[in-house]
Amino acid sequence: MEVLLTDGVPVDCETVAERVGLHTNSARFHLDGLIAAGFVQKSFEKRVGKGRPRALYMATQQAPQVSEAHWSSLTRAMIIHLVNQQPDPLTKAKSAGRRWGESIAVGSRKGQEAMVGLADHLKRAGFASTVDTDDKRVMFTHCAFQTWDSAEQDPVCMMHLAMIEGYLEAADAPLEVEVLTRQPRICVAKLRQRTAGHDAPLT
Repeated sequence: MEVLLTDGVPVDCETVAERVGLHTNSARFHLDGLIAAGFVQKSFEKRVGKGRPRALYMATQQAPQVSEAHWSSLTRAMIIHLVNQQPDPLTKAKSAGRRWGESIAVGSRKGQEAMVGLADHLKRAGFASTVDTDDKRVMFTHCAFQTWDSAEQDPVCMMHLAMIEGYLEAADAPLEVEVLTRQPRICVAKLRQRTAGHDAPLT
């Protein structure tokens, strides 16, 4: 959002992704969410000749001025709405998280290297992440949501868990999340060899 507000002109997804340090598919996922919220409008460049025109994004007049505190408050308000309005908010959060993970995996590391690719994405997203390939664990800290109440925090954690699951599956990794354990100042995703029908819990 800050990129679009600062530039004041339509920009493509690749530009946004480069400026914020995300993969193009991840940036597009977030842009689609901002479009749904009415904060961003999408258009297509006028092009002469062959070739598919680029999609361009621009902030709308309804877009809020961005600050760290504002985004934290906005995210919290959306999560509270999800918790209060949905009969099963964790299921909704899991579905969104899986789609998020699948979008990140496009063009990322595949197979046995998927764990490293996942850690790279977490670092770009602002987490301090560490991969233990021997013990099959991904550890990440610096979560902006760790001080929230559990009722508000659970959908966020479920979305992160599902994001990891969706990423690993889309990246053709032979691994899946066994469990995501939340501890003070750190979360640990314990991975294992993929099996059929496993549904990883939050603890």
